[in-house]
Amino acid sequence: MGDLKDYLKTFPEVSSDLPQGLSGYFMQLQIPQDNLTTMLVLNQALVPPPTPEFVSILLDLDLFTERDIPKDEIGLWGTLEQMHEQKNKAFEACITDHTRELIK
Repeated sequence: MGDLKDYLKTFPEVSSDLPQGLSGYFMQLQIPQDNLTTMLVLNQALVPPPTPEFVSILLDLDLFTERDIPKDEIGLWGTLEQMHEQKNKAFEACITDHTRELIK
């Protein structure tokens, strides 16, 4: 598989004092997004691959707000678009160029 850092910019780092083999992991980070007053929840896990020669990693990003959202249609769609853009930026910030090449 190589190093996770070749594919992901955010990943669990195992102490060099421990064996480096990894048979599974689940990681959750909650990262406040101050510019939109939202919370980004990043979930990452090793999942069963479609075939034995592959390694599959789940990268799930959830962005939510607990503040009041606009009640009018234009304001609501504007807020949703800002959150969509923020989620896309977060995804791009999590992956490397090598990963981008794999998912094209």
